[in-house]
Amino acid sequence: RFRNSAMEGACMERGYDWWRKIGSPKYVCAPMVWNSDLAFRLLVRRHGCTLAYTPMIRCKDFLRIPTEEGRRAVVEPHLHDRPLIVQFAADCPEEFAACGKLVQGYCDGVDLNLGCPQEAAVRDHYGACLMEEPELVRSIVQRAARELSVPVTVKIRVFDQEDERTVAFALMLQESGASMIAVHGRTKQQTHHQGECRWDAIAKVKRAMAIPVLANGGPIRDMDNVGACLDATGCDGVMCAIGLLLNPRLFAGNLDAGKEARLSMLLEYLNEAAQISTTPARSLRDHMQVMLRDMMCPTFYRRSCGCDDHKDLWNMVCNSKALWTPWQAQQVAL
Repeated sequence: RFRNSAMEGACMERGYDWWRKIGSPKYVCAPMVWNSDLAFRLLVRRHGCTLAYTPMIRCKDFLRIPTEEGRRAVVEPHLHDRPLIVQFAADCPEEFAACGKLVQGYCDGVDLNLGCPQEAAVRDHYGACLMEEPELVRSIVQRAARELSVPVTVKIRVFDQEDERTVAFALMLQESGASMIAVHGRTKQQTHHQGECRWDAIAKVKRAMAIPVLANGGPIRDMDNVGACLDATGCDGVMCAIGLLLNPRLFAGNLDAGKEARLSMLLEYLNEAAQISTTPARSLRDHMQVMLRDMMCPTFYRRSCGCDDHKDLWNMVCNSKALWTPWQAQQVAL
């Protein structure tokens, strides 16, 4: 097991004490279902990311896994993947605390997902819909903050044109024991990143809080955008999802989006994934399709859906006539 000695013992750092303990990270890889897999987390860390989240894990599913080996295959802990926050979706204080206890030995924090706005989240009673039930959320955070040996963090959204309500909700989380919150500047009605992301609403939350706040959402595509977000919100860090999927080198300030640069990035990811047996095939396909996007036609995408093996995916990329370049041939030869 990878023990978290910095967080063990009677005196556990919280809030800014904890934040400084893990290096005051400003550049954060968001939790992304299928997409913030270990191979991708290691990739973005190599290019400037200083904190990463696992994909969202449903507590009910996690508790059904009978072995530690199986649970570790979901979280994918790694010595070089720190600091790491494990995100869970839950609507039960007992289940959230139980899941936190199962992972607290190899992470730096446990996060409650109150940001997912999708229909599946509403149907199964987790994510952003729980922001309408503050007393339930309070009980989930309080119990975990009391029982876990790592800090509890929470990812939320803003209420629609109710900034005072958003601030009050954030303060409730802080009072309940949360050590950090991440605020997505859209409402739960704005699914699939629709509409404006309100950095001004995030700024109001930040000004009211005594714990670290991450800003999430908006057009984060380069370091100028990152700086603009930090200036507008006053937040301690920027959490990015789509921008990193499109360009895993974003936090390193590398804006080269040319064909050869993207092929290089994909090969770097595949090299990482080939060493990690737990990398889901869905993650491999998703990253390949996003990084190469306009280089492959839809029929090529459909053919890729039949490739679940790391070697098959590698060969498909390296041998595709649609992608072959002298640069790539040289890299493969090496």
